[in-house]
Amino acid sequence: MSSDGRLGVICAVSKQYERRGERWFWFAFHPHQKDFLSKLDKGYAAFGCGSENLLILVPRETFIPWLEGMNKTHLEDRFYWHVHIYVEDDTIALYRAKGFPEIDLKPVLVK
Repeated sequence: MSSDGRLGVICAVSKQYERRGERWFWFAFHPHQKDFLSKLDKGYAAFGCGSENLLILVPRETFIPWLEGMNKTHLEDRFYWHVHIYVEDDTIALYRAKGFPEIDLKPVLVK
């Protein structure tokens, strides 16, 4: 968070998963992280994918509406959203729950 409390970033890092030629990254996004970003003038969700060479940086006002279509895990006392980022050839996309379209992440890719 910035010293004036107006700007903040939630950052999560995932190792690379691979199976049958598919590469993906998995993150948990928690309600307290959503609350943190919602209180800022400017907030971002950052996702480090495997190394410093692949970083996704999504403005809060873009990311929070995407949560509606994400899978969730519900536990006895809490829940969290699943953030699934898939990479294939020239494509990087956010995969969401069945019935929700995938989202092209190239516009928020930081190199």
